Amino acid sequence: VRGIQMVLDGIPLSLPDGQSVADIIDPAMISSMELIRGPASVFWGNGSGGVLMLSTFDESTTHANRLRMQAGSDGLRQFIGESKLVIGSHRIHVYGSSVRRQGFRDHSSGRFTRGAVFARIHLGPRTLLNVTGAGADQRANHPGSLTADEYQSDPKQASGFYQRQKAGKESRQIQLSTELVNESDIGLASISAHWIARALRNPLPFAFIDLDRTAGGVDVSLQRTVEGFSWAAGADLRFQSDKRKNWDTVEGNRGENLGLNQHEKVLNASARTVFSYETLERINFVAGIRWDFVRFRMDDGFMVNGDQSGERSFESINPVFGISYALPGAILYADFGSAFDTPTTTELVNRPDLTGGFNPDLMAQKTIGFEAGVRATMDNHRLAVDLSVYHLSVRDRLVAFQTADGGERTFFRNGGRNVHRGLEAAATWQLVPNAALAATITIGRFEFEDPELAGNRLPGVPEKQFSFIVMLTPGYLSGRFELHRVDTYYADDENTVAVDGYTIADATLGYRGVDFGTVQFHPFVTVSNLLNTKYVSSVTINSSSGRYFDPGSGRTIQAGFNVIF
Repeated sequence: VRGIQMVLDGIPLSLPDGQSVADIIDPAMISSMELIRGPASVFWGNGSGGVLMLSTFDESTTHANRLRMQAGSDGLRQFIGESKLVIGSHRIHVYGSSVRRQGFRDHSSGRFTRGAVFARIHLGPRTLLNVTGAGADQRANHPGSLTADEYQSDPKQASGFYQRQKAGKESRQIQLSTELVNESDIGLASISAHWIARALRNPLPFAFIDLDRTAGGVDVSLQRTVEGFSWAAGADLRFQSDKRKNWDTVEGNRGENLGLNQHEKVLNASARTVFSYETLERINFVAGIRWDFVRFRMDDGFMVNGDQSGERSFESINPVFGISYALPGAILYADFGSAFDTPTTTELVNRPDLTGGFNPDLMAQKTIGFEAGVRATMDNHRLAVDLSVYHLSVRDRLVAFQTADGGERTFFRNGGRNVHRGLEAAATWQLVPNAALAATITIGRFEFEDPELAGNRLPGVPEKQFSFIVMLTPGYLSGRFELHRVDTYYADDENTVAVDGYTIADATLGYRGVDFGTVQFHPFVTVSNLLNTKYVSSVTINSSSGRYFDPGSGRTIQAGFNVIF
């Protein structure tokens, strides 16, 4: 994942080069999620086109143990165990999970094992210590993308080349973090540190990638509020170290021919400050600025084609301005923000000329944007509404492409200027205490403005999406029906390859009425893609071989139960 910051239980999953590795996230363990829309580099730095904050920790739970077992279509097998403990004022959350699946497509099986421990320790009435440790181990096959003819004839098939070369990946990742928070007369101070280690073995048709990564950083901040005036300042220092070797691939095994051997290092230093002032109890002003310096350095250990060692540096200053006006039951707001995205180490080293070292022509992507909207809650009608309009200008967009010589390898270039305009709306209506409706709609126009592609739509991004959800909780039953509509979009910059729109329906039914003393037994069943819609779930942008399409799963059924005690 790139271009959006990801945080899990306070641990930044986003690295200094802007990429985020999401393998360690187990969706079944997420208790809350917050998405910050729009350019947010003033708060988060490199790669902050938005921020996704995930938490497995639930403050409302006092003491609970849970076992979850689930099985379903395509060979799905899942087991989860977790325990939430309260010891005085301290809280501890421990979980482990295992998922295995055969997969909808040929050569798409995988296994995933994850675990974590989260501790919230009160060192005093005004001092809090958070400690987190997490790990993940996975092995997954890669079926590759399909041509249009292959997709139409049999969407379950794998790319023959990917299957013959046994493409896939095996990775192990551990991460640790600690955060100390203290509230005193001078304000709320915090200092945090995190460390990540990852090992990746990645057989692909064009190379066997062997990557060992360590990353981490330290962040300090101070916040203070006095009579409506709030001020916050902070600084962080983060590092990343990638030891990368590329070998030839022999039916999924590492060959004898070394094609790349280099040590890539990233250092990111930053400082930020944000001011907020509330006046007349209705109007709130916000202003902030952040400075970032990102340095990439590469030491070449291959040397067959000469010494490709080198260095690239990027620097950015990102401001933010905002104003909001509070009305009874509603808030009107407008803000201006910016973001920058450096190329990631992977994007820098994947050079179209197939040589080593960093691509000297690849520049950072810069975004400036404006958003305005309203958030309203009408208690009498049990209705909540969120409406926003936005305009983003993206300069030097990082665009993926492939070449005939590069095979299935993805390279990157700067795609000139893009303009994004759109509207996003969401509404939730509590019809009666046991029934609620929710709907969301996104309408946008994402265009190239450089001379060669002027007026073309940005590939890979549907400009219209719609969701409708019905939630029912009569008695011990709980039901949920979801309908999602995605409009047609393109898979290439020239807009010659269109991806058909589709509609997906999902339904879930659960029962919470089986209790054995202190033990609760909650069975459930889920049907995904209820209508068995044939659709493309994602695309390989600007494929050189015509292999654009990654088919989505057909109708699947999952059934299982939670045991809570």
